[in-house]
Parts: sequence; structure tokens; C-alpha cells
Amino acid sequence: MAQTILAIGALYFLAHLLATTFDKTRLPDVLVLMVIGIVGGPVLGWITPASFGSAGVVLTTVALAVILFESGTTLDLREIGRSARSALVVTLSTVFLTMVLVAVGARLALGLTWLSSFLIGTIVCGTSSAVVIPMVKSLKLREGASTLLILESAITDVASIVFTFALLQAARQGEVRVGLMIGQTISSMVFAAAIGVAGGVGWLLVWERVRQLPSTIFTTLAGAFVLYGAAELLGFAGAIAVMAFGITLTNHQHFGLSRFLSGRPLTGVTPTESDFYSEIVFLLKTFFFVYLGISMRVDDPALLAIAVALTLVAYLGRFLVAARLAPPSATRNEATVIAIMIPKGLAAAVLAGLPLEAGLIEGELIQGIVYGIVLVSIVLTALLVAVRQFEPFTSLFDRLLRRFPAAVPDPAPGGTPIAGIRRVS
Repeated sequence: MAQTILAIGALYFLAHLLATTFDKTRLPDVLVLMVIGIVGGPVLGWITPASFGSAGVVLTTVALAVILFESGTTLDLREIGRSARSALVVTLSTVFLTMVLVAVGARLALGLTWLSSFLIGTIVCGTSSAVVIPMVKSLKLREGASTLLILESAITDVASIVFTFALLQAARQGEVRVGLMIGQTISSMVFAAAIGVAGGVGWLLVWERVRQLPSTIFTTLAGAFVLYGAAELLGFAGAIAVMAFGITLTNHQHFGLSRFLSGRPLTGVTPTESDFYSEIVFLLKTFFFVYLGISMRVDDPALLAIAVALTLVAYLGRFLVAARLAPPSATRNEATVIAIMIPKGLAAAVLAGLPLEAGLIEGELIQGIVYGIVLVSIVLTALLVAVRQFEPFTSLFDRLLRRFPAAVPDPAPGGTPIAGIRRVS
């Protein structure tokens, strides 16, 4: 027990060290933390996911809910409106292209049935909010690019879950209903967003009274957990609900609530509360990535090699999407980040076990491939983030994404762009 407590404390300090040295080392903390989990888990066998029992699954779900909620509190509703079209175009194109390319690759490499091949494609077609959001914030992108990536990570989780369940249902019934899959995805997101907004409005109306009670800084997170659980129980996307909840709390001035409150001001999220949420996210993120590393399976080199190939196929599709469909206002650096930011994570790891549970003959193989893709995609994303500003990678990305400007024009006084430019890091 003493060693465990010591390790927990040391991990926390290590995570802070990695975060503070990122600007110099360009080494993402998520990569180091995940490698620690892999070494201590599947490589040396010191610890396994079973050691955590059900607490491990609860921890990862709580981490996802808190990360999405906190990211929602940092988004501007006007910027969401400006980025929504680009986010949907990039997201939907990536989802469907990844599904097709990975399915064809799995079919050719493994000889799986088309159903099993497309199951792999649907499971890994999304991006992980728990990976994307911390990495995007550490890169300090402009608001438009960061909002696009955050929205994409929330939307693709929903699409991946709905499409996977639909294909499993098709396996049982012998019929694939594409229209139903798309309809379920849209309805899940719309109703979940409505739950989040309604919860946010209700919380704003009572928040000032709650603050007058002792020890209430955690109550808003508790409210986010309630909304997440309620949305999931109703069959909607809990991830979208908690993000909408966070967006509502910090963008309440756009909802016209003051007209119904007799001029009573709404405080929203205070700086103290914002700092508290950020610290909770940092803590949960640290242990989430170590746990994810512990959960990986690296015992089959041949399967891992195929996972590498399928991951590269997914990245090829993403580069095509980014080169053609990323917003024209993005700089070359931002377009590069959009092109490489497709790590898989918690949702894919959880969905990987469903085909096996459903009794599919190829279920175990599907699970092994998906675990490999999750591992490789996170490692590859982190490495590309670290090396993208060094040769020969800079020249390669410049050639692939040459239609995007290398820098942002400096605005003249009054907001008119002028000829001068400044580099965007």
C-alpha cells in the first residue's frame, strides 16, 4: 500500500513537470503517462486492469465527463456558431472515410467478413475527447481550430457508439439500416444537447443560492454527473449533455435569461471555480492515461503490425480530409494539427469488447485489432505533435497542406488586415 500511495504522488508531480516543460521538449505528457502504464502493466505485469475492479471503468467515465464539461466552460457560443459548419464537414467526412478505409484494410489484411471489418471501422472512426482536449489546450491553438477539434471529439464518440450498436443489431437481424443509424445519431446528439442546456439553465437559476451554502464548489461537477447519467439512461449521448451544460453556464448571456429574472444578474463560472475545474481535469487526466496504458494489449506482434497498418490507413484518410475540407482561415500549423489529431481512446476500447460479448466468431480478433489501433493512434498522434515543427516533417506538411497560409495577417488598428504577418506557434 505504501508503494501505491508513493507512486500516486510521484505520478502527479511527474505530470506537472511534463506539462511545464512541454514548450521546450515538445513531448506530450499523455505519451509519457501512457508509456508508464504500458511498462507497468502489459510489459512487466506489475498491475492489470483487474486490479482496479469496477473502479477503473468508473474512473475513466468520470474523467471523460469532467474533461468534456470543463472544455464546454471554455468555449464561446459565437465561436461554436462560426466553427460548427467546418466541424461537421470535417467530422462526418473523417467518420465515413475512416469506416470505409479501415474496413477495406481489415478485410484485405485479415480476411474478415464485411460485417466484422466494418465493425472495426465504426469502432475506431471517432477521436477521443480525453486525448484530444488536453493536447489541443497544450498546443495553444487559436479558438476556431481548437473549437473544431473539441466539437469533433464529442460528436464522433456518439457516431461511433451508435453505428457500432446498429451493426451489432444488424448481425442479429441480418439487415443493415443506414437511415436508422444516421437518424439515431442525430436524435441522440440533439436530445442530449437539449438535456444539457435545460440542466444549465436550471442550475443558473439556483446557483447563487447554492453558493451561499458551505463547501459547494464541487456541486456543479456533481450536477454534470447527474446530467451525464440521466442522458445515458434515456439512451442519449451523455458526453454531449455535459458539454452543452458547460457551454450554457459560461454563455448564459446569449440565452436572454435576464428578461425572466427581473434584472437579477447571473454570475456564471467564477475564476476560482474555473481554476478548480482545470485542476480536477489535470488530476483525472494523469491517471486516465496511465490506466489506459495498463489496459492495452501488446502480446501479439503480428496483430500489432496490422494495427499499425490500419492506423496509417486512417491517417491517410484524415490527411485527405484536412487538405481539402479544413477551414480556409486555418494556418498551415493549425491544418497540420487538424490532420494529425485523430487518436482513439476510451470509447473505442470499451466498444472493442462488444462483438465478443455478442457472440461473433471473430469477436476476439476484432478486440485485439482495436486495442492495437488505440495504442498506435495515441502514440503516433503524440509523436507527430512533438516532431511536426522539425525537419523533414515541417517540409512534408508544408507540401501536403500548401493551400493554407503559413501565418496569420496582423490586423491594423480598427481590425483591417495589413501586410505584416506573425508566426503562429
